[in-house]
Amino acid sequence: MALPPVNIHDVAMQNYAYTLTGELGTTGLSPCVAVIILFSDRTIMMERRSDIELCKYGYETEVLNLLENIAKNIIRMKRIHLNIR
Repeated sequence: MALPPVNIHDVAMQNYAYTLTGELGTTGLSPCVAVIILFSDRTIMMERRSDIELCKYGYETEVLNLLENIAKNIIRMKRIHLNIR
């Protein structure tokens, strides 16, 4: 018996998404950076950012700011009671 088709959510630029079952993707990734986070309960978060945010001027602080913003998004998800461990 064939499995039903799966809808894959396309994470747009400057956005993030969270899933319990892993149907996340992104198109046009070449000018971007996709950060994929796998949590211990096998849930997934994907964040898509402009490559300019990662290294516009080549400073370490740019990377630290990007990671800090991703951490803030994880905290926002926890506040709305998503099952993140």
